Amino acid sequence: MDINNVRAILKPNGYNAQRELGLKEKLFNYDFSPMVAFGTDMGSYIEYTEASEQDDLEQKISEIKKIALDNISKIVVNHSVQNIEGDKLFIADPHEYASEKILDKEFLETVSKQLGSESFLVGIPYQGVFAAVSSMSNFKGKFLGFIKLKFESPEANPITPHVFEIYKGEIVAVAGEDLGGTMNTITQVANGDLIVELESTNFEEFKQQISNGYSQAMLLAMKNKGFSGNIIFNQNNKDFIFDNAVLEKCKSFTEQILGNEMAQTIIKAMSGNGITPGFTHCGRKIVLRDIQTHSLDTSQEKSKKKKWWEFWK
Repeated sequence: MDINNVRAILKPNGYNAQRELGLKEKLFNYDFSPMVAFGTDMGSYIEYTEASEQDDLEQKISEIKKIALDNISKIVVNHSVQNIEGDKLFIADPHEYASEKILDKEFLETVSKQLGSESFLVGIPYQGVFAAVSSMSNFKGKFLGFIKLKFESPEANPITPHVFEIYKGEIVAVAGEDLGGTMNTITQVANGDLIVELESTNFEEFKQQISNGYSQAMLLAMKNKGFSGNIIFNQNNKDFIFDNAVLEKCKSFTEQILGNEMAQTIIKAMSGNGITPGFTHCGRKIVLRDIQTHSLDTSQEKSKKKKWWEFWK
């Protein structure tokens, strides 16, 4: 094995599940995560590596992963930055290992600098594609749809329709459809509030999403001294009804968070602020004593002929 040609290759969820001794791991810890497989680039094909026995698997993955990530960091992938009405879209130039640059911390640092944001969203829908926008971009919702569309109409081997939130070189959250119970993206606004976006269609999904979203937000809060202390759960589904059962869940969840002395102490020590949860519906504040529901009008996007990356139009 030529160690200079050892590679980490992104594969779709479920890749070679039957090969128990194959050297592979999840990209991020969730049910439908894409896989990272390890092997050697033989020029015209990848020769994937296996362990000799189960007891040897973990050690083999650790050894080959270190080599593979070092090699990925040495691969030069150029990029461009498109201006989107005041926001920026980072696009890697077409390259067979462009998607794998999500594993390259130095490359992610470059993305952060180019976007002017420590936190950003990365899409890797199929092999050779890497695109990113700031977590505070006004186009993050359309970006999610754009990545899903590219995954459904791939021009190379598909990887994932999901979008990954990067904070200081680490994947901290995942967003998109069919995440095994998670449908959250988290952004930090200028005042330091963390906004957890929800897309619940029923009460059970709502409960699951606020639980998962809270865990993800806590990871960000612990790493960010700019955290204001406010975690806002914004329900984007305009048809979702904040009835008595939902409001009671909001109240009990809020009381539980405010009363968790250990979590409050840890976050305050690391970020300077305790935790105060809140709820909004399509951006409108939910007052927990008020059981009236509301909805917002939406307008249809006009379909236009556009370049492949112009998802905001």
